[in-house]
Amino acid sequence: MKIKDNSKKKFRGGKRRIRQIETWKEKHLQFDVYKVEKFSNDYVMIWIYPFFSLVPYPLPHWYKRLLVDVLLEVYDSWKHQLSKYDEEALLQLWIFENNFIHSQVSLSKGSKNTRLEYTFEDKK
Repeated sequence: MKIKDNSKKKFRGGKRRIRQIETWKEKHLQFDVYKVEKFSNDYVMIWIYPFFSLVPYPLPHWYKRLLVDVLLEVYDSWKHQLSKYDEEALLQLWIFENNFIHSQVSLSKGSKNTRLEYTFEDKK
């Protein structure tokens, strides 16, 4: 199956998708302290309809840049929030080239740190 290159093409509902990104960003600028205390980890993925529910779809370059900027803002916000705590934690930003929509920001502390190091490693 040939995947069409839509990297420069406008897509339907572009302004609405930008608003969805801003809403997603505002929702995830602070990590869930309860979740980190109880489960020792927290993460956020890009859940923006319809891209996470479709077969792999090449996103336009301008949209990818916008998503990377938002992920970096969330990462910086979490890093600033973590600096207020004394505990050591592992904060990571995962950006996937081939399946970009699965990129995420993850935070773990304690024994969960070693598990996250191998979560995204390729299985051979």
